[in-house]
Amino acid sequence: GGDYYDVLQNGSRVKIGIGDVTGHGLESGVLMLMVQSVARALQEANEGDPHQFLVRLNRAIYKNIERTNTDKHLSLAFLDFEDGRVTLSGQHEDILVVRADGD
Repeated sequence: GGDYYDVLQNGSRVKIGIGDVTGHGLESGVLMLMVQSVARALQEANEGDPHQFLVRLNRAIYKNIERTNTDKHLSLAFLDFEDGRVTLSGQHEDILVVRADGD
């Protein structure tokens, strides 16, 4: 299927990735394998900036999707843990924030 989850570690940097490709079947599974391969290659190449990580991953995946002329869509998020700091980055729908007072 098109589910992606991974834990990437490089030294003290840990990145947790979760994602989903629309649809089911072989095509969705292959796209997720591409995401996993590119994400691991970027982590091994020491791409530590979360924004640049997603830009480079998006560029590689987009070119593959465009070349295959598929209509698949991808939601993807990464949690980065380093030096006691957590960063959330992703390619997904807008995040909804609901506060305790309902706003």
